[in-house]
Amino acid sequence: MAGDPVYSGFNVLALEAPGECKNAPGGRAVGVVLSASSYGFLGVGVNVHRLHGWVQALGNVFQGVKDRLGYGFLGRFSAKPTDIRIRPRPFNEDAAASVECEVLGSRPSPLVTWYLGDHGPLDASFTHDQTDDAVTTSVLTFTAQAGDSGKTLMCVAEHRIIDYKINTSFVVEVQYEPKVVLSLNASRPGAGEDVYLECEIQANPMATHVHWYLNSDPIAAFPLDVYQHTVTLRKIQVTPSDSGEYQCAALSSYGVGRSNVTASVAAASFPGDNGCSSVGSGDDSEGSFFLCFSLLTFLTFVLSRFPLSISSALASGLGSLLEDFMDFIYSIIIIMVASSTIGLC
Repeated sequence: MAGDPVYSGFNVLALEAPGECKNAPGGRAVGVVLSASSYGFLGVGVNVHRLHGWVQALGNVFQGVKDRLGYGFLGRFSAKPTDIRIRPRPFNEDAAASVECEVLGSRPSPLVTWYLGDHGPLDASFTHDQTDDAVTTSVLTFTAQAGDSGKTLMCVAEHRIIDYKINTSFVVEVQYEPKVVLSLNASRPGAGEDVYLECEIQANPMATHVHWYLNSDPIAAFPLDVYQHTVTLRKIQVTPSDSGEYQCAALSSYGVGRSNVTASVAAASFPGDNGCSSVGSGDDSEGSFFLCFSLLTFLTFVLSRFPLSISSALASGLGSLLEDFMDFIYSIIIIMVASSTIGLC
């Protein structure tokens, strides 16, 4: 309507009335008046002058409440954690141990979670809240393994209302007995060969000495250099007496780790060991030697008598007898050669 003041803080929608009321005195209107700034009102036929005054008064009251109550309320009942503390400690393998994480200044008490390396969240054993002092203590109990050594254990405190987190952590150190793996380059070496025994060691604290045993009898001992993880024992030209169970024992201030391996040294083989075939049930080597020796002795005797036989045969004119004798000698030689060829001698 012409001449009405414009109130920049208001939005007036669907402001309309019957024709006879459009120019009604007093500046009254029928319509819907929506929000001014962030405050909402619904008015039907409200005097815009009075409405504007009410809105201003209500805004002032709200701002006062906000200043006096709102921030004071948050300051008293909701606050970010100011500090977080964790107490580092060593761990022993396969032994349960507890770690404490303390959160200060958080109102209300924070949500505390734990992480070990890439694993988590882990379940805390219990959490204790001291409301008056705004101190929250979370305790994690877990059993460490050797593989956990070097991982990061982290405690995270998250505010339950405000988007805010705080954390602290330390690197886990797990102590354990030396872990030993003993290997052999050949489980059945031959006599005269060199044998290598390799002992691999993992330990925390580090192993300081290595002892070697054969059938429980000590055969060698060595000190270990710092960060040395592999020790090799070499036995030169082993014999069957070197057969048995070998053991590598690694010693540290925490304990002893052991590993065993069995070696069986094969007896040496020499040319002629197969000799002649055995006769009967006696010793193979002795029987073969006796048979070959007998045949060779007989052949030597025959050949030594060969010139005399020829002379006698020529003197007596026994040519046919000489030929028969020579055939016999040749037969003996053929038998000896054939026996050597087929492995009899």
